[in-house]
Amino acid sequence: MSGIKLFDNTLTLVSRAMHMRSQQHNRMVSDLVNVDTPNYQPFDVVIDEELAKLSAPMDAAPLRVTQPGHIRPAMADDGTDIAAGGDGDAVITRRADGNTVDLERTMAAMNENQIMYNTLAQITGRKFRGLKNAIRGGR
Repeated sequence: MSGIKLFDNTLTLVSRAMHMRSQQHNRMVSDLVNVDTPNYQPFDVVIDEELAKLSAPMDAAPLRVTQPGHIRPAMADDGTDIAAGGDGDAVITRRADGNTVDLERTMAAMNENQIMYNTLAQITGRKFRGLKNAIRGGR
């Protein structure tokens, strides 16, 4: 008989997601600090793809269309794969000094990242409250 597992993969996944959100925040702060630095090129932490890797079963194979009757992936009007992020978010505006940091886009992304981090913190808190409730016997 295997041991009792108090913690499922939820806390592991949430912990990693919080760490990635923290890295994303640090990256955006770096971009904001360098908004006036000539030739500065912002870089990105790809959180959604990394989380998908963490949450996907290890033995899952990528989907492929191998027969003419298979259902094709969802496509946008311009033919790009919707799941691949073909929504035009990657527009880069280069200023005269070569800097490509978009202050408004970075601030919006920072706010979204903060909301996601707070949500993950709430999930963690609820998980521990549930464990505390179980330890106390529902009292």
